[in-house]
Amino acid sequence: MCTGMRLSKYGLMKDLKINSRYQGILLTPTGKKIVSKEDYNIIKEKGICVIDCSWAKFNELHINLNKIETRLLPHMVAVNPVNYGKAYKLSCVEAVSATLFLAGLYKEAEFILDHFKWGRSFFKVNQEVFALYKECNNDKDLKKVETDFLNTQILEKEKRKLESEKELEFSDEEEEEDREDYQNLFANIDIDTMTNDLTRK
Repeated sequence: MCTGMRLSKYGLMKDLKINSRYQGILLTPTGKKIVSKEDYNIIKEKGICVIDCSWAKFNELHINLNKIETRLLPHMVAVNPVNYGKAYKLSCVEAVSATLFLAGLYKEAEFILDHFKWGRSFFKVNQEVFALYKECNNDKDLKKVETDFLNTQILEKEKRKLESEKELEFSDEEEEEDREDYQNLFANIDIDTMTNDLTRK
């Protein structure tokens, strides 16, 4: 069931028709800025809007974005049952919660997730990156932190790959050494003599 529909059922969200007049923060894949603490007042007064569709199909909606405050979300990983572990594949409630957090509304961000069994896992899984985002005050800060974090992740992944390759190489060397030891062990054995001895016995 769509998390947005469930939030609507709880009275925490309401449906809007496409191209309805809206003055709050609209999350889109085409936003120019990352939502930040600079958006605190807009969110408190006007709210947050999420679009219940795949970003791959966003352009098919033909939404008029003129005079609408569009925003992006930085890197984070989904924990919803459909897209668990996938970056940027957030459900409606994850997107709303992340927006609240980035704007500095931490209690509200946790409250909205509490309506889902897996909700609190969102911040646990993304604990490292959210700790960094919490120190940011604006879009510029967030972009830098996001870039640095992703670069670090890439370097760590490459490091783990090299370590894995070295372990494999070391394992191959050990196997080769064992093979040479066995060869040396049997190098001076006369197979014919051994066979005759065993046959006589």
